[in-house]
Amino acid sequence: MASSTSVSDLVKLFGPRAKTTRNSAPPNDESKTEGWKLRFEKERDDALRAEVELNRRRSSGKFVNQVEQVNQQDPMDESTTDLNLTAVDTPLSHPTPLTTSLPADWESERERLYQQLRNKDEEINELRQLVEKLKKQTTEQEKTLGSVWELALNQSTPP
Repeated sequence: MASSTSVSDLVKLFGPRAKTTRNSAPPNDESKTEGWKLRFEKERDDALRAEVELNRRRSSGKFVNQVEQVNQQDPMDESTTDLNLTAVDTPLSHPTPLTTSLPADWESERERLYQQLRNKDEEINELRQLVEKLKKQTTEQEKTLGSVWELALNQSTPP
């Protein structure tokens, strides 16, 4: 009981404390005009250097390996700003186009699966026929047993 009372007391005290608490954000030094100006100039210089490097690489005929390539359509986050991109001496080979062997493999796999399906269908049909045959045998045996019981009852009762 004591713990629930202490919890309810804490809850009661929360409201007045929350009302008296004032949130205050510390001043942001970067928000000053001079800070933004320096940051803008630094970003502009970085962009110019990157553009010069890109033009140099395009004109030299060297390529960047695929691991180091950056998608320019995606917005860059902080982790991509300090990538160290280096040129590769040999151009990258283009990926091989889809060959006809892959669809042929799919086709053979599909045929194999269809064959398994046909085999299972045949097995189900055979089992159905067996069940029908067993039902007929059971019915015949019940008739036979019924007639045997009838004969046994007729012979055991005196006329």
